[in-house]
Amino acid sequence: MALVFSSRRKTSRFSQRVSTLVGPAVVGAVLLFTVLATSQPASGEQPTSPDPPPSSPAVTASADSLTAALNLDGTEAAFFGGLVDTIFVEASPIGAPGFASGPAILTVVPLAQHAAAGDLAELLSQTAGLQVRRYGGLGAPSTPTIRGSSGAQVVVMLDGMPLADAQDGTIDLANLPLERFAAAEVYRGLVPAGFGGAGGAGAVNLISQPAITSGADVRLFAGSFGDHGGRLLQDWVSSDGRRSLHALVHGRSIDNDFGYRDHNQTFYNADDDSNRTRRNAAFDEWGGYLDGRLENDRVRFGAALGTFRKEGGRPGPLAYESPHASVRYELVDGRLTVAHPHDRWRCDLLASRRQEYLFDPLGEVSGLGTTGGTTHGVSEDLHGRLSWSPAREFGTTATGWPRGRATLRLGGSARRQWFRQRFEAATEPLRVRSGLSAFSGVQVELYGPRVTLHPAVRWEMSEDHFPPVPDLPWLPEPPAEYHRYDAFSPSFAAIWEAVAGRFFIESHLSRAMRQPTWVELFGHRGGIAGNRELRPETVRSGDLGLRLLFRQFNVRAAAFVHRTDDAIVFLQNSQRTSKAENLGRTRSRGLEFEANGVLPGGAVWSTNLTWQQAVDRSVLYDGKDIPLLPPLEVFARLEVPVGPWRGAASVIHEAANYRDRYNHEIDQAPARTLLNLSLARSLRGFGGPQRSLTVTGGIINLTDNDVYDVEGFPLPGRSLRLSIRWR
Repeated sequence: MALVFSSRRKTSRFSQRVSTLVGPAVVGAVLLFTVLATSQPASGEQPTSPDPPPSSPAVTASADSLTAALNLDGTEAAFFGGLVDTIFVEASPIGAPGFASGPAILTVVPLAQHAAAGDLAELLSQTAGLQVRRYGGLGAPSTPTIRGSSGAQVVVMLDGMPLADAQDGTIDLANLPLERFAAAEVYRGLVPAGFGGAGGAGAVNLISQPAITSGADVRLFAGSFGDHGGRLLQDWVSSDGRRSLHALVHGRSIDNDFGYRDHNQTFYNADDDSNRTRRNAAFDEWGGYLDGRLENDRVRFGAALGTFRKEGGRPGPLAYESPHASVRYELVDGRLTVAHPHDRWRCDLLASRRQEYLFDPLGEVSGLGTTGGTTHGVSEDLHGRLSWSPAREFGTTATGWPRGRATLRLGGSARRQWFRQRFEAATEPLRVRSGLSAFSGVQVELYGPRVTLHPAVRWEMSEDHFPPVPDLPWLPEPPAEYHRYDAFSPSFAAIWEAVAGRFFIESHLSRAMRQPTWVELFGHRGGIAGNRELRPETVRSGDLGLRLLFRQFNVRAAAFVHRTDDAIVFLQNSQRTSKAENLGRTRSRGLEFEANGVLPGGAVWSTNLTWQQAVDRSVLYDGKDIPLLPPLEVFARLEVPVGPWRGAASVIHEAANYRDRYNHEIDQAPARTLLNLSLARSLRGFGGPQRSLTVTGGIINLTDNDVYDVEGFPLPGRSLRLSIRWR
């Protein structure tokens, strides 16, 4: 298998053997690129296969693929290309959308056309292999996990640039407005090396909305529990398509005063249940986004600026509610891109500033007997990446068929993060993390045997300059600390087109490391003791997948194994404090199944299933299920057009799962099945010959199922949504 190792940790004999193979393999792949690219076919040589080479070219994010993903041309979206790694698409010419192949198992989730969707977390949770832990209704914190991983092992990116800061290493999906994004690429099993930065168990790459066609787009929506809002966007595209401008403003407000069944933390004891109403869960948010692009025959320029603000209550878990606490989140980010028109070289720069406020006048959140007050954290991030991607053909055979091609990707990135926190009049010292990474990979396509090979390697290094804070506010401040971390993360992918254009076999192997966060290393005044001796988590992943592509339906299935060694867990080390330790070990294995198709009459269907066995292998919990991960999840959706009407129904099922590491039966959440319905009516020519008005109504959780993702944080029951869109 592929290997990654830390320079501070002694590797095993197996790891040393594998490392001696992977390094030369990557070097050999680069040499193969050089040799084959300059070789010529022998005289009279015949092609190895009578079948023509794959007809689908390599695609990257472009106006054409965006048009397909956004369904602006009236066809179904087949694939939304990645921004960094070259992705190859083999899709049926007409009919059902196909599945993409590349350096990892990839699912593309269109976001712009879901008029009745609640938020980003709701749409991503319908993806195979990805689970979302929601800590309340719309707008509440939501954390993604992939194939049984922790939230910190999932890298969330914006246009290929990572978003998570070094403080806690996770991204709250509730702070990413759905209106801003066109699609999400979900990579399962590994983070492609071409993204640079850190590795992990998978990645979610959010792709910003660009301007596709000139015109305005207005959407207003309302729903249960005081939900209402809207968005206005204006696009302009020049006649030659080389200049564009996209402007967006959006806002939302919701009371979140839904009723729920309080189980008193005992799902199987109905005697102590009661009906209650969620308190202090309302929020208001607004934001704006501006994206401009300009290109000619030699270079492409892009610039974007976004802002987002969200404020509302901080309700807390049911057993420790905080009815008087509130929070505010502010984000300003900007991006600059200079690239070759076909991404042969590319330079990206991302800068962001986040501010988080916790207003806790009565000390309800801390729970440490303090008098309460205001906590203000400021996080700043500057990240740059440069990549180069030359491609060479291998020549042609005597009959004129091309032999194949190789695409080499080389690059590096640099990142610097700052964080400072203030509680009332006390200001903590500035925390700084500096990081460098370099990546290299080659994608070799051999048209004769119809095989694609993709070896890659990533090196990453970071340094922390951190004056640590005391575990509790009244303790003295310990001395400053310096922490350094570096690792190599190889990966390998192989794809065989067993039957031209129809049947594909693919496999991916990787090993990566997840660096400890600042909270884990250096502690937090909220009662967390730092551990400067923490080792990085080691993440190993492998999968084997099959894909069948047909005219009217497509199928993909994959078996996977995911293992984490030196998993970081928090253990209580005193009455009021906990400390991070390398005591955990986890293993997940399972199956993923995805399928979609088109029925006679234009009905579209899609389904996916995830079965996984996620087991804790730590000393104290060996053999126990990892909490909050259902062993079985099933999603199915059917959309039927009837004239100007479109009706849709979707079903989501989750098996019973435990809520604690001990796997107590009394804390087990029962299985649940949710049914959602929607109906849309489009009026063409409303306001002009090229305009349309679409009204969409939906019922979420039709059967009013009693829903909890995390115990203590209830979700809404049955709710209604109405959306009106004019474009």
